[in-house]
Amino acid sequence: MTYPIFLDFEASSLSKDSYPIEVAWSKNSNTIESHLININKYPLTYTDWNESAESLHGLSRNYLNEYGEEPRLVASKMLKDLDGHIVYTTAPKHDEFWCNRLFYAVNIHHRIEFRHIESLIENLIPSKYWYKEINSNTTLISYLYKTARDECNLKPHRANNDVSFLVTLYSLAIEQSHLYK
Repeated sequence: MTYPIFLDFEASSLSKDSYPIEVAWSKNSNTIESHLININKYPLTYTDWNESAESLHGLSRNYLNEYGEEPRLVASKMLKDLDGHIVYTTAPKHDEFWCNRLFYAVNIHHRIEFRHIESLIENLIPSKYWYKEINSNTTLISYLYKTARDECNLKPHRANNDVSFLVTLYSLAIEQSHLYK
């Protein structure tokens, strides 16, 4: 079975001046490509940094500058794998914004389309079942999200881990879908 492409960015903050610092995307159900971005290689206007965001993702400026790749290289790899494709995420507006910021910084155009993972889940399990209680105080959709987090057992707010979560969430929805047809 061919899996959709899942993607996640981590960023310098959530402000309108933020920019991506890490990106990951799935290549199939068991392969994830992940890249840190060297923020010193961005245009000089990319200065936004939020300490609270850093405490969430755990990536310092120094670490990114030491281990990150040039933005142009990351954008080129994304373009090769993702251009003309739909990618699924939990925050399509944010991820599309950061994708556009990355590609703008290196003057490359892309045709990547962003959609919410729940549009995929709805193709498997109609949304009319999502808020049905499956046991005391647990709806189907909250069960899927919680079970995926538990199965991944990974720290959130790292792009690779968040993509792994999305793949797991989608797999769980596939497993449950036969119950809701």
